[in-house]
Formats: sequence, C-alpha cells, structure tokens
Amino acid sequence: MSWLDPAGWLGRIARARRVPLALFFASILESTFVPLPIELLMTPLMVANRPRAFTFAAAVFAGCLVGCAIMYGVGALAYQTVGLALLDAFGWGAADESFRAASATHGVLAVALISLTPVPLVVGAIGAGAAGMNVFVFLAVIAATRAVRYFGIALLVHLLGPRAEALLARYRESGRVRAATWGGTAVLAAALVAVALVTLPGAEP
Repeated sequence: MSWLDPAGWLGRIARARRVPLALFFASILESTFVPLPIELLMTPLMVANRPRAFTFAAAVFAGCLVGCAIMYGVGALAYQTVGLALLDAFGWGAADESFRAASATHGVLAVALISLTPVPLVVGAIGAGAAGMNVFVFLAVIAATRAVRYFGIALLVHLLGPRAEALLARYRESGRVRAATWGGTAVLAAALVAVALVTLPGAEP
C-alpha cells in the first residue's frame, strides 16, 4: 500500500479505536476555521471499514453541530469584533452579506441552503447568530440537512460494499480530485493521524 496515496494510509488506520473521536474534532474544525469538505476524510475511512461507517458519520455529525453552535455564539456575542475579523480574514465578507440578506427574506431556508451547498458553513453559523435567529431552530435545520448528507454517504457505502471502493479508486484517477483530497487531508487529518497512529497497536480487527 503506497504511502503516497492518501486513501491508502487513511484506510490503514480506519480500524483504530479513537478514529471516531478524531473525526469528531476534525468536523469541529471543518465547521469553524477549516472550510474543507470533511467527506474527503470520512468517505475513504467508511470504505475501508464499512461496519463502522455509521459510527464515523455520527462522529462527524456531532462535531458539525458543536462547531456550528460555537460559531453561532461568535455571531451572537461578538459579531462586530471576532465575527467580522474571522470573515474578513478568510475573504467571506461578501458571502456573509449575501447570507444575511437571504436570511432576512427566507429565514431558515437560507440556513438549509447554505448547509447543502459548498458555501462554508461557518458563514451561515456566524450570520445566523448575528441576525438573532433562534438557536434551536438553527441547530435543528443544520442537524436535518447534515444528517442526510453524512448518513446518506454511510448508507451508500454500506449498500455498495466493494463497489464503493472501486468507485472511489476510479475518481482518484482524476488529478483535480487527487489534489483536493491531498489538500483536505493535509489540513483536516492533523487530529485524525495523531490519534490513530498512536492507537494502531490496539486497532480493532
């Protein structure tokens, strides 16, 4: 198994006991400060260890909700200072303005839309907090949309079985997908690799 293949070494650690915990923290990062798709990590791990696919999805789901709650708090309590500074630092000012305008008109539908599109989720979380949207309604919408996204992937991996791995391998032949995988892995896998490598000797069979 080549160490130059991200899916290869991610598959090697997929059975480590603390991988769900690492995915939980990686998902918090993804929904706060590191807007790269967590699916780039989650999907290869699911393929490598299908019995734990739904466990991985649950860990990512929980981390997403925690991260969104944190960023909602930033928007609600410190939008003018921390919130705007964060948005400006990542060049998300225009996206924030668009989201706030959409949420003023469409309410929770704007949250659902941003949760299902490539727009960084942190933009919606900070914007919802700044707009004073009900925190429970906000989290409920995020939970509903992200549950479909994460558990839907787990279900596909569970149903497709070995074909999911073949499909993933085919897509890895694309240079753009390979580059995206490396980029997402390099940032999001920091916690995952650190925890999983330590627990390799105690990996589950």
